[in-house]
Amino acid sequence: MVEAVLGATLEVFAERGYGGLSIEEVASRAGVNKTTVYRRWPTKVALLDAALRDLKAHDEPPPDTGNVREDLFVTLRAKADQMMNPRGRSVRRAVLAGESEPELRSVVLQLRKEYPVVPRIVLERAVSRGELPESTDYDLVTTTLVGSLLSNTLWRERVEDDLLRRLIELVISGASTMTR
Repeated sequence: MVEAVLGATLEVFAERGYGGLSIEEVASRAGVNKTTVYRRWPTKVALLDAALRDLKAHDEPPPDTGNVREDLFVTLRAKADQMMNPRGRSVRRAVLAGESEPELRSVVLQLRKEYPVVPRIVLERAVSRGELPESTDYDLVTTTLVGSLLSNTLWRERVEDDLLRRLIELVISGASTMTR
């Protein structure tokens, strides 16, 4: 029942955005009574939060290949593929469109903090291996990679491996020479 409700939540959210998300529609699609949904998730923000968390919980753990470029490639390739599949595209569009909704914005910001696209551990390992300097600006590296990835997933049919590798090389080479 939980899986059906969370899946239906993402479907409705992807189709109609946050404003069009309703517990009644989710319950109908999941084949359950709306009181069943309300008992577990009393508000639509709580329901959407649970659905997005469930989606994130299925992400692979951060890779540890022993090479920062390869770790970042594996991470960004998986995220690009997720963002480019039909559900990923729809959810991404709904999140971007709903950023002006305070409830949704709060959920998205918390999820970004808890489940970053580029887990900090990937960069910390690179620093401990000497691949990046101790002065590495983790937030700047992450923001640069994720911003480019998001931009490319919005405007391309597919994000090619070569593009990801060149992006990673550009960012890691730059980060390797920067001091704060």
